[in-house]
Amino acid sequence: WALVRSGEADIAAFLDLASRYGGEEDYAVLDELVGRLAIIEYRLVLDPELDRFRAFVRDLLQPQLDKLGWDAPPDEKGDERLRRAAVVRAVAVIGRSAEATQALQPRLARVLDGDKTAIEPNLHEAAMTVCARSGDARFFERVLGAYQNEKDPAYKRRYLQALTAFEAADPAAKARELAMSATVPLQDFAGYVGGLLASPVSRDPFWRTLIEQWPKVEEKTSGAPFIFRRVVEAFAYLKERRHLDEARRHLEAHPHEAIKQATAQTLERLAQDVAMRERVAPRVAEWLSAARGR
Repeated sequence: WALVRSGEADIAAFLDLASRYGGEEDYAVLDELVGRLAIIEYRLVLDPELDRFRAFVRDLLQPQLDKLGWDAPPDEKGDERLRRAAVVRAVAVIGRSAEATQALQPRLARVLDGDKTAIEPNLHEAAMTVCARSGDARFFERVLGAYQNEKDPAYKRRYLQALTAFEAADPAAKARELAMSATVPLQDFAGYVGGLLASPVSRDPFWRTLIEQWPKVEEKTSGAPFIFRRVVEAFAYLKERRHLDEARRHLEAHPHEAIKQATAQTLERLAQDVAMRERVAPRVAEWLSAARGR
């Protein structure tokens, strides 16, 4: 993967290697694999190829999910639970499996009704993302209510972050409206901004809002330089060269001592990711076409 990022290896070689790991049972190896597949899906696959790449991910790891099942037996070892979590992230989150969504929805509904044993804890975050993506306005209000009433900090943060994942027009717009409100506390503001910039539905409209309302961002984070820096670091979720150019112009026009280092590092990282996307995405498309013909 390091060689692919540096331009010294062809992404096709990496994808050939990844395609041989469908039976891998070491959860640490699977976690690495799924992490790289997530980056490829997010950054390196052009929109017309997304369905094909997601099908590749599903085909690669669905057999493991079938074997593991959704529910962990009481005596199941921790390694198996972590393996299931990695496989679910691949099939449900990256692969966007409709069947996985259907399996998770009733389990998550029970969790929201108060039964936290309805989903194996390692799957809760993935379940929130998957169900939010396909959720309607009514489900948005349910998740918002769960966030407001939850006492467990980990669950509370997941509910808040899940609001940024909604892709239906009305709840996605509501999620963007909440960003500058008191509903999103200061300590979670940068993560919420990152979630919206990572969303294919909210990215561009929220990016425009973020730039237009930058004085509000500075005001909100004025007493917390660390949070302000993390907001700038969230710009790394942007994807295209136009975003890079806009981010550079914006940050150059709004210099601030608190974000000086974060600005330089984020623009450098984003420039590298954009260059990689432009260099590698056509080769991913070629590999997917060749794989389909095999």
